[in-house]
Amino acid sequence: MKALRYQIDEHPKLSVLPLFGLQHVLTMLGATVAVPSIIAGAYGLNSAQTALLISNVLIAMGLATLIQTRFGTRLPIIQGSSFAFLPALLYVSSIHSGAEGLAYASGAIIVGAILQSFLGISKVAGLIQRVLTPVVIGPTILVIGLSLFSVGGNQASSNWPLALTTIALIMVFSFGLSFRSRDSVHVRSWTSVFPVVLAIGVLWVGCAAGSLFGLIQESSAAFVNLTNVASSNPIKLSNYIFPWGMPQFDLSFLLIFIIAYLVSTVESIGDYNAVNDIARRDPEELAPETVNKGIMAEGFGCFFAGLMGANPTTSYGENIGVIGITGVASRVVVMVAAGLLLVAGLLPVVGALLASIPTPVMGGLYCVLFGMIAGIGLRYAVKADLSSMRNVSIMGFSIFFGFAIPSVFASAELKAATIELMGSGFGDVFLGVVTSNMAITAFSALFWDLLLAKD
Repeated sequence: MKALRYQIDEHPKLSVLPLFGLQHVLTMLGATVAVPSIIAGAYGLNSAQTALLISNVLIAMGLATLIQTRFGTRLPIIQGSSFAFLPALLYVSSIHSGAEGLAYASGAIIVGAILQSFLGISKVAGLIQRVLTPVVIGPTILVIGLSLFSVGGNQASSNWPLALTTIALIMVFSFGLSFRSRDSVHVRSWTSVFPVVLAIGVLWVGCAAGSLFGLIQESSAAFVNLTNVASSNPIKLSNYIFPWGMPQFDLSFLLIFIIAYLVSTVESIGDYNAVNDIARRDPEELAPETVNKGIMAEGFGCFFAGLMGANPTTSYGENIGVIGITGVASRVVVMVAAGLLLVAGLLPVVGALLASIPTPVMGGLYCVLFGMIAGIGLRYAVKADLSSMRNVSIMGFSIFFGFAIPSVFASAELKAATIELMGSGFGDVFLGVVTSNMAITAFSALFWDLLLAKD
């Protein structure tokens, strides 16, 4: 973990702010676009509807990030599309498709968002924070990083040479080489601030040139397709509010979304603690009031996402990794990133350009950042008394349990039996929880930490 260049309340120079913000956008772009893409396929949306959904998602994420950084935790946290809500969204799509299905999803998202905000307003979220000791938070953050290995690995495996080149460039740009001259130290002081932008920029230009001149075949994962960039509309002028029609409400859908909101809340509290720990030169304990404001702000962000027909938002652990490798923890940088998300949503050509980044390049980036998140979890776990076998046992078992239970429920036969026993609605949500490494680890560590006597 490198020393901080900018703390939360410090302002970088105006000339470098856009690049700092762009690094965060590039980092969260893959997952943020992936979720609405999955939703579009499940609901049977056409290409125009899919483009509308992605644009509104980007705008909603920008608004949610501004709300979080200005009125919520005031920590440098990006809000993005959450996979925690996918089971609930996919369940709605199994009953209603197209715009009608998204109208039902929007209704559940809006009501669930109000309830999530109430967790913050009523100070219940802060009470949850009080029982989340380093024995609970450390392994939870660690597992958030480790559980994402398949995301980074699968994307990187589409072209390992390109992915490994991405990893190497980010690492060298971030930390430099052990054998370096006096001149290289000066160069590293510049490259280490923009490792993500530089690595992705260099490789995108190389891949784009290779694709343009026929050196990279269209079937290759390294191919850069600029067709969507050229055909994109210059600006998005309509369909911001209720693009799928007036929200529809169904109690069964709402109950399923409430469970997803609870899982997302626990995950976000873990992210708050992680970024609070890494974004200060002298970390202080995260106050319950800060957590209350953060969850309240997340609810507001999800509310606006529901109004815009987008999917719910949550804090993004990937972007905590960006702070770790750059040492730039300024809140203003994240607010600039939020502005760029708004621009990307309003200007489809920008979103199309960002979406043209080759998959293996993003995979290499994720391999570095998810590993950084796991490292942050280890750093937080050290705050617990590791000489205590009680603490070590709870953390070790919870990490093991967090991978064991999801692997058991990965069985197609067990999934089918669960759906048959609980019904498709609650069965899908139950499976969403028990197949979440983060949720199982957090609940297990919390259970044993509260139950077992302290040394």
